[in-house]
Amino acid sequence: MYLLNGGTVQGSGGRDSYIGGLVGYFEFDVLNYGTNIGIVRSSNFDYAGGLVGYMNNLSGGSVTIVTGSMNAGIVEGATISVGGIAGYLARNAKISHCINTNRIFTGAASNFGAIVGENYGSVDTCVFDEQMSVIGDAFATGYATQNTLGNSLAGVVFAPFVFADNMYPRPVHGSYYEYHPIAMLAAAPIRLATNAQNVNNVTTDFWVSNWYSYR
Repeated sequence: MYLLNGGTVQGSGGRDSYIGGLVGYFEFDVLNYGTNIGIVRSSNFDYAGGLVGYMNNLSGGSVTIVTGSMNAGIVEGATISVGGIAGYLARNAKISHCINTNRIFTGAASNFGAIVGENYGSVDTCVFDEQMSVIGDAFATGYATQNTLGNSLAGVVFAPFVFADNMYPRPVHGSYYEYHPIAMLAAAPIRLATNAQNVNNVTTDFWVSNWYSYR
């Protein structure tokens, strides 16, 4: 399953509600090479994620996996769990080789992380831009922006990614999607002047990569 999203996802929910940049509730399937750059804005949603709100795997016999995917959109809080890739990861569900490069607003959530908000499953080889996400994640590795660009992560995230100079790695979506505007915008970083700064503490000039010049 290949999914791209560039629009804002928002709404108001109730008990046991889910919101994600690509999928709200995800079960018994594999999401390969998904990309989100849209804002995920939750209001009274229990679970919110940059790609998936809630990843379930009730039987344990089938596979629920998000792999080789990227979130570059802002995720705005939930009432229980919020994460850069998934808000909630159930037992036997898995996130692998994924990247989050944008900010997580925790809101009222009691569980939050740069990759996953609440984790009972498996997180394997996931990374995040710690200058942009600000909040960390016990199940993933954070890097300063400059250490995520070009081929810096080529030996870390092994799923098929495109590594271009001064850009974040972007998932390979095939011959058409590799250069889709959403994929290219997701890979364009905001670069702060020093590694000591983060998106909550910008004290000097910053710049945004010109993604079109890489086409």
